[in-house]
Amino acid sequence: MDYYNGVFESIKASMLQYHITLDALASGFAPIFRKEAIIFDHNTNNKFRVVVQNSFDAKAANFTLLNGTAPNAIGEITISEQFAKANHVLVGDYIYVGQAYLQVTGFATDAFSYFPAADPSFPMPQPKTEAIIYASADTATLIK
Repeated sequence: MDYYNGVFESIKASMLQYHITLDALASGFAPIFRKEAIIFDHNTNNKFRVVVQNSFDAKAANFTLLNGTAPNAIGEITISEQFAKANHVLVGDYIYVGQAYLQVTGFATDAFSYFPAADPSFPMPQPKTEAIIYASADTATLIK
């Protein structure tokens, strides 16, 4: 049953993206999409929105590194500053995201995540239990 729900959600997302693209082009805009996934970690009860860094134009998204450095290797991430402060996470610390043990290399934000809510269906930020994570595609595949 979960497989079919996943396929259905994927089809719905594709259709929505197609309609947004048509609306944007008809209005004279160029749409920008990025790859992201929402993950709930049952061990820590944290919710993460994982944004694949190389899937969007950082300049167009106004991606801003607030502290530290951008991830340079597999297993490195940047996270939302609000989550880091609420959970006493420092640059250089390691955190679990699902089953992956990842190193925080910095804190970041972007225009799409000004209010860092990990779940778009509940737009109120919960900095103690929700984080936005910016990771490479290779690092994102480690998260399960």
